[in-house]
Amino acid sequence: MPIPNQPYMYTDKSPEANEPVLIIDSSADISCVRKGFRILFYTGEITSLGVAFSSTEPHTFNIVTAAAVINATRLSTPIIIIINQAAYIPNDDQYESLLHNNQACHHNVIINDLACCYVNSHRCYGKQSIEIHGHIVRHDGLKCFLTIREPTDFDWNHCHVVKLTSPLP
Repeated sequence: MPIPNQPYMYTDKSPEANEPVLIIDSSADISCVRKGFRILFYTGEITSLGVAFSSTEPHTFNIVTAAAVINATRLSTPIIIIINQAAYIPNDDQYESLLHNNQACHHNVIINDLACCYVNSHRCYGKQSIEIHGHIVRHDGLKCFLTIREPTDFDWNHCHVVKLTSPLP
């Protein structure tokens, strides 16, 4: 149940094969962005990562700040999400971006990635939700993800903007 008078989003379908998504992933080394995100600026920093979708050899990636709009069928208030300190993956076939759980939690974003059909050790059902400064985003499925798209000029003038990660390295 959403907090009264707070923006709430609920996704209830699997994404299409070429639909940009942001996957909540605790096994990533750092948040990574590509399709669906607009690069706001390059930080001038770089990182070396071995990524599954590029190859097994480490590659050097630019660190960026990027923005996307949560694209949902039922969205009470549109939300632009900003990810700071993300590796930019310049692969045109890359539709999956990753939000690192710990990087978001360090920025006071509350993530409950346990699927709604499971219970935790306290016998509480999972919420599969992200709480971002009072905004609650939910997904009902076995993989926690958000469908996203690049923000338009209209979005920048009319959407809530929330930061998922800190700008500090």
